[in-house]
Amino acid sequence: NDPDAETIEATRQLAEIALLRLRAAFADAAPTEPEAAE
Repeated sequence: NDPDAETIEATRQLAEIALLRLRAAFADAAPTEPEAAE
C-alpha cells in the first residue's frame, strides 16, 4: 500500500469532518429556517 495514499485518505476524512462541523456551527448561528439550510 502507498503510505502517501493512506495519508491523503486520512486527511480527506478529517477535512470532511471539519467541514461538517463548520456547517453545523454556521447552521446553529444562522437566523434562518431549517428548510433554508438544506
